[in-house]
Amino acid sequence: MNKCYNCDVNLGKDNKSFEHIIPNSIGGKLKSSCLLCRKCNSYFGETIDAELGKQFNNLVVFLNLKRDRNKDYIIKNVIADSGKKYNLIDGVLPVRVGYNPIVKEIQNVNKTLLKIEARDINHANQIIKGLKRKYPSIKESNHLLEIKKTDAHVGGLKLDLTVGGEEICKAVGKIAINLYLHSGGTKENIEMLLKVINGNEKNIYHIHHYPVIKGTIFNGLEVSHNIFIKSCSKRKILYAYVILFSYAAFVVNLCDDYQGDDFFVDYCYDVLEQKSIDRTSLFDYCGRQLFVENMDINYAEINNAIIKSTQANLRDVLLVADYYQTKKIFEDIVHKWELEIKKHFPNFDFSVDEIPTEIKMKRDNELKDFFDHVKNRAKPTVVTNIV
Repeated sequence: MNKCYNCDVNLGKDNKSFEHIIPNSIGGKLKSSCLLCRKCNSYFGETIDAELGKQFNNLVVFLNLKRDRNKDYIIKNVIADSGKKYNLIDGVLPVRVGYNPIVKEIQNVNKTLLKIEARDINHANQIIKGLKRKYPSIKESNHLLEIKKTDAHVGGLKLDLTVGGEEICKAVGKIAINLYLHSGGTKENIEMLLKVINGNEKNIYHIHHYPVIKGTIFNGLEVSHNIFIKSCSKRKILYAYVILFSYAAFVVNLCDDYQGDDFFVDYCYDVLEQKSIDRTSLFDYCGRQLFVENMDINYAEINNAIIKSTQANLRDVLLVADYYQTKKIFEDIVHKWELEIKKHFPNFDFSVDEIPTEIKMKRDNELKDFFDHVKNRAKPTVVTNIV
């Protein structure tokens, strides 16, 4: 019978749980029912896994990743160059936070005109419904004819993506343990790391940041999680190299006195395409003791290399996110107008029939506005902090 690797209780139908090897909050899908009991799963889920999800949430929304539990895809309180705050819906659409509508009366010869400045059409409709008490003559059927939609330039937005901290390191260590045990590893080789994860042992470079090794990841339009676990009988070490979202890399020392058989596993998961990738990573690690000695001598140089690597690979990831966002919005516009055509012409054949001129003009105008926006929009500025 399998046991919970954290508390050693036997796992049965009453207490077993499905543990994601990589937390689902950051796009992980692979899971096992042979790792943690329900109590330990909940504990880690509410502590270190929750902190990992919180830290990467802005990027998850920006990439529009699908998770098992439906959650709002909103990045809250993003600050623009103007100092104003916006919420980013699906990581794309900016909605002003704390926006106060403006309603002005303009006296004309025969009637009173109302000038309304609102966040969007829905917001304007809500305001108009409220104004009906004061202005009973407003008619639901024709008031929209008076509304003019204008685009407001938001300007550059700044996203904060902090990477690291003790809780994050513990969560990454747990990811390495999950895959190691899921792939046939034994618990006696991860006892010290478990103490670190549970806070019973200090994390003295048991889990630490590391540069992304050139050629290890990033292939075209890929954003992936990579876990590479290997033993070295000569150095008596068992270690993992973990890269999250193709840019945040960590080394996890699973065992400093490894006595087992040769062990090797390489797992790569593309979070955008939601599929595993067959890949062999090449990464060789000196071991924790030598790394500690090297850090004592070359701390500034190694730390600078980690920061530069993280920032450079994050820029590539954001370019991929921008491509997928643009592609999705374009496809949504095209699909919307296809539905509009089918609504008015149920037997319309897109492969043969010509799109009616009026609908084609409206569609093309919307696409033109979209491409103008893509061309002129300000890209988000990402502030990366490594702790």
